[in-house]
Amino acid sequence: MSPLHPARRRALRARLLGRVLAGVTMLWMLAADTGGRLARAQLAALPDFDYVGEIRFLQSAGRYGEALMVADAGMDATDGATRDAVENARRDVERERSSWLRRLKAV
Repeated sequence: MSPLHPARRRALRARLLGRVLAGVTMLWMLAADTGGRLARAQLAALPDFDYVGEIRFLQSAGRYGEALMVADAGMDATDGATRDAVENARRDVERERSSWLRRLKAV
């Protein structure tokens, strides 16, 4: 086997160095994103917010304005049957808040 020409040897070293640098860079990119990736996975694993339960709790505490704000947020964030339940809870809060009997008791 004949020895490699010095120019060819430098080219092979440069190619090898480039591959090693590319590999180290990719490994660093994966390792650097580990915290963010774990945070996203933990956030995705959280249960959905119970809008109806929170609305009912605020309603029973007489905090109607807050209950309506949670209901509005729930109507924006949900759809389907959950949105219908939030809408019904909002209607109940509005009805109770505007009732004459509650207003008389408050006076």
